[in-house]
Amino acid sequence: MERFGFNINGYDIEYFVIRDHIEKIKIVVEANGRVNLFAPYNSTDKKIMDFVEKNAVWIYGTMYKFEVEAGKRKIVFDFTYKDRKFKYKIIRKNMKNIITKINNGEIIVSAPFLVDDESVKNAVLENKSWIYDNMIKYENNRSNKKLYKTFQNGDKLKYLGEEFTLKVIEENNNSIRIDKDNKMFYLKTEDKNDIELNRNIYETIQKSHAKFYFRKILNRIYEKVKYLGILYPQMTVRTMKTRWGSCSYKKIE
Repeated sequence: MERFGFNINGYDIEYFVIRDHIEKIKIVVEANGRVNLFAPYNSTDKKIMDFVEKNAVWIYGTMYKFEVEAGKRKIVFDFTYKDRKFKYKIIRKNMKNIITKINNGEIIVSAPFLVDDESVKNAVLENKSWIYDNMIKYENNRSNKKLYKTFQNGDKLKYLGEEFTLKVIEENNNSIRIDKDNKMFYLKTEDKNDIELNRNIYETIQKSHAKFYFRKILNRIYEKVKYLGILYPQMTVRTMKTRWGSCSYKKIE
């Protein structure tokens, strides 16, 4: 086993070369950050280093993702503009430019792996006025459509076609308990004043339960048609901003 290293974006990465009876060079990045490179016995050091240089961004990006999953890298940041605090998430991709989007009320900043956090944060601040204006526009649109909720005690929420009264409880976890008998929706949250956090908890539970119930219906229907040789269909549940489609039928006498 041989040890090599390279530097990318001011970040030193070492990798271990393991020679084996294989035809092509292969790189494996482990979740603990160890980088193993498997190479044929006849591979020269130059060929190996050229291969690593060609795949350096991929190696760095994979290690970055593992560090994010392990909580070693911060990806959620915030800034204050016009007395209002905004949170945004930085998502790293193999791309050239920094792109800021507002997706269903969440500020997402896509940035190249090789751009440091400070440069990304500066780019966000340069667009703070645009972010502010579009967040206000988004919230007004939801309010006008009676879709925007404050997620405070007393709000009326829909669950499986029925209306429930919301009770917000501040605890050190994010979860939901549903009392169907009393039509109560108990939302446990780390911050009861964080509207976006509480909305995400609510929508995540809605989506999870929707998948469960729709899957039961799909299984029941598929049992009746699978003899026709029809493949089991894929099912996707999404949060739609507008009505995506509708279906109606007319009973024939």
